Amino acid sequence: MKYKTYIVIVSLDPDIAHLRAVAECITSAGCVPVIADNGSKDVRSIQEIPGCQLISLGENTGIAHAQNKGIECALENGAEVIGFFDQDSTADVALIRTLTAALDDDNIKIAAPVSIDAKTGEAYPNHRVGSNGRLVDVYPDGREAFTQVDVSISSGTFVKREVFAKVGLFDESFFIDFVDVEWCLRCRRAGIPITIVNAARMPHSIGESNRKIGPLTVNVHSPYRTYYKVRNAFLLSSKGLGRSFSFSQLLPAVVQNGLLIFDKQRGKEYRKYYFQAIKDGLKKRDGKYEQWHNRT
Repeated sequence: MKYKTYIVIVSLDPDIAHLRAVAECITSAGCVPVIADNGSKDVRSIQEIPGCQLISLGENTGIAHAQNKGIECALENGAEVIGFFDQDSTADVALIRTLTAALDDDNIKIAAPVSIDAKTGEAYPNHRVGSNGRLVDVYPDGREAFTQVDVSISSGTFVKREVFAKVGLFDESFFIDFVDVEWCLRCRRAGIPITIVNAARMPHSIGESNRKIGPLTVNVHSPYRTYYKVRNAFLLSSKGLGRSFSFSQLLPAVVQNGLLIFDKQRGKEYRKYYFQAIKDGLKKRDGKYEQWHNRT
């Protein structure tokens, strides 16, 4: 690894033992962990994690804002590469070194791992933008060292500082959800592909659980989180990403999350946030839910 590397983790009431273990992996790999904390109750325990630079934001400011604060901290300290992990990501020294080593190639500006479903062991797809403007699933090719894609999740992604200078930071108007998608597509417009390092494999879980509803498998999040998944699908249309792409993201978000309003235990909560998300999406209301509504 020839680059000075900082790795940003956004935390909110994390499993402290797990977060500490990830931070230790980061420092053992020769990188600096930056924890941007979104108002955890036990922030003192996070502060005590050795080797970390802590940014205490005091409240939940959204993942995009917290990531941006981490990026700014890293850049101010001379970082040449900035990586990202979720607070519950499963990271090890080998994974970090494999990803950072890929960036020794001057032609690679963004490196990301193959994300593996922690429950099934199957690879999650990354995505390219097809000729019709919609996302096409791309799975790792075991015959090649690298696979170029247009969209990947932020966790496990390592980015050279020059990319942020060219395309900017994350869009805070989303608060959470579609943040990484929108940023990746800005990179695509700037001619910067994302390189999947096929030897780097990172266990990952999407959603709190998966639920089979008819022919569809739905990633189940909390009713509050579902608000952002639905509302932000509407907001994509105002980001200049193309009608075909925006519609291809809007339709599944509305349909799949709409199935949750029939949940026997929490259907009332899902209905509240789901229909409010549609109203706010049509009105182009962005930012935090509480900016527009009381959370009860």
